[in-house]
Amino acid sequence: DAPVVLTGLTDSWPIRSWSREDLLAKFDGISLRARPCASLHEYGFPGPARRNVSLKEYIASDSLASTSEVIFENDFQPVHHALAGCYKVPFVLSQVRNTPVFSCGRAHTGIGFHRHNEAWFAQVRGRKVWFMLPPKATRPMALPPWWYVQERERPQDLQVSVLQPGEVLFIPRNW
Repeated sequence: DAPVVLTGLTDSWPIRSWSREDLLAKFDGISLRARPCASLHEYGFPGPARRNVSLKEYIASDSLASTSEVIFENDFQPVHHALAGCYKVPFVLSQVRNTPVFSCGRAHTGIGFHRHNEAWFAQVRGRKVWFMLPPKATRPMALPPWWYVQERERPQDLQVSVLQPGEVLFIPRNW
C-alpha cells in the first residue's frame, strides 16, 4: 500500500466555493491552537500549543511565529459546529476511523516526518506539499521542508505529492 491522491470526492462540498472572507467569518470567535512546527512531529498526539489564536489573526500575521507554527486543532467540537453542513465524508473513505483534525499552515511551514494511522486529508484551499516515506524507512531529522527537494538532503524512497484544492490524500497506516 502506498499513499494515493484522489480527485472528485470534494466537488460537491459547499466549503469549496467559500471565499477567504466566508471561511474567516465561519471561524469568527473560535480560538484555535497554534503549535510549534519544530516539535509537533515528536508527539503521538498533537502536542502542546504555543498559543491560542483566531484563524484571522494567524492568516494575517507577518511575524516570525507565523512561519514557525501551524494551526493543528484536534478539539473538533467548536470547529465541527463552524463547518457543519459544508463537507461530507466521502463514501469510499467512510471506513477510515480517525479523530478529525482541522489544520492550517502558512507558506514555508512544515512538520517533521512522523507516522500516521490510516488517514485521509482533504485540501480545501491553497496547496500543501507532502513528503512521505514508506513504513520501514528511517525518518530523518526535522529540517525546513524545502531542504527535502534538494538532492543532497533527499531521504531514500522519499515520495513527494503536491495536494491541490479539491484533492484528497489517502495515507495507509504507518506512512
